Amino acid sequence: MLVVHASSKKNDVGDSRLVKQNRRQTVAQLTTQYNAGPSASVSEHTVQQTMLDMGVCSRRPTRVHLLTKRHRQLRLQWVRNIETGPWMRSLNPDFSFITSMVVSRYVVCQQDNAPCHKARILLEWFEEHTDEFHLMFWPTNPPDLNPIEHIWDVMERQLRAQTPPWPNISTLRDRCLDIWYNLSPVMYQKLVAPMPSRVAAVLKAKGGATRY
Repeated sequence: MLVVHASSKKNDVGDSRLVKQNRRQTVAQLTTQYNAGPSASVSEHTVQQTMLDMGVCSRRPTRVHLLTKRHRQLRLQWVRNIETGPWMRSLNPDFSFITSMVVSRYVVCQQDNAPCHKARILLEWFEEHTDEFHLMFWPTNPPDLNPIEHIWDVMERQLRAQTPPWPNISTLRDRCLDIWYNLSPVMYQKLVAPMPSRVAAVLKAKGGATRY
């Protein structure tokens, strides 16, 4: 348990097991749990000060996507396959590979695993047009490998900044399209530029979560 010194007696701190066993609890929750015991009632301030005296500091938990062993394997397979593949070569700043694709009318297509993208009718269409499109494999749960994820946040902030609010779905659609078509090409370049570093980070983490 956590032995909290009373504000009047300033007793030494004893055992910190209550804190260590409940690392996700707030000061308020720890205070409630401590006061439920036989000891004298203490305030949240007293509990917080006691924790500081113990060298225990509060931290916000790091948000990471839950990755199963299978997820990590697929992520690792994906980054290994693209290191020397067309997807990574297309990130070359001179865009020579993209130009060659346009001239040859051969397109490398990368899409996520949304249900509409995995629909049978769409996959069959890609199979019928393999001479024009190369559909790349996309692993499950890889937001740190998808630079476009940040664009949705940019668009949402711009949309919420507009007034008055949209009166119907049609207006909402028009505003989203307007924001999309007016996004700066510089922003796209900044989002794509770190991709080699993202790939390297996944390799280093052996398919695990990264800081991106």
